[in-house]
Amino acid sequence: MVVETLLGYPFPLEKSADFALEHGARVPGGTDMGVLSRALEQGSIAVANVGGDRTGHKGVFSDSGHYLVVLAEAPDGRLVLADPYLYAGKYDKPHRQAVEVVNSLLYAPPDVVDKDAENRSPRYTVFGV
Repeated sequence: MVVETLLGYPFPLEKSADFALEHGARVPGGTDMGVLSRALEQGSIAVANVGGDRTGHKGVFSDSGHYLVVLAEAPDGRLVLADPYLYAGKYDKPHRQAVEVVNSLLYAPPDVVDKDAENRSPRYTVFGV
């Protein structure tokens, strides 16, 4: 979806998976927050794979798992995110108060995003631009 939007042509899942394997983009455990932060500094974007609710954790971005686009790191250090399933009031719940919604973008501390993705593999998939 992200690649298709950026490039303007179809990029089916099978082709995407083959491309990732051919170019070494498949890494065990996914990309960590340090790699994500450096990639954002260089102008890349990423997809975050958040896991939702689980024992001892209430999902911030989803109850059952979800994908977000990580667009940038804001000057205050928070991540700038796009949520394809954003709806009015979604982030008004008490366990989602760490997320600030400004127009159609989300701002969240990196540790909140990372905690929400810790049960997923990969956590982040980086796309260079």
